[in-house]
Amino acid sequence: ERSAHRSSSQLVQLAKRFIRDNLSRPLKLEGVAAYLHVSDRHLSRLFNKQGGDTFKAYVVRERLNVAEVNLKTTVLSIKEIAEGVGFQSVHYFTRVFAEHYGMPPATYRKRSMDGAD
Repeated sequence: ERSAHRSSSQLVQLAKRFIRDNLSRPLKLEGVAAYLHVSDRHLSRLFNKQGGDTFKAYVVRERLNVAEVNLKTTVLSIKEIAEGVGFQSVHYFTRVFAEHYGMPPATYRKRSMDGAD
């Protein structure tokens, strides 16, 4: 099996790259594990060990990172940004963003536009 020749850290790096390249699509642990030819349990364990983060937490953080950049650097609507980074609903995106950044995306964008970054 191909994966036998890859180290744990290489596998996690490949998984992270795959996630970053596919943020706009639904990302499930099983799908990424299948892409890397490893079991989902194995990938989940590696994620926790290597990154100190769960697979799901990593995906959400990456989605938020890209959304944050888009809020600051594009004129895309909140809905377009949410969909572009793989959130199924604007409502859910707004809630998760606000939990992470302490304010909703529209407020965040306004503050960064005002230079109060």
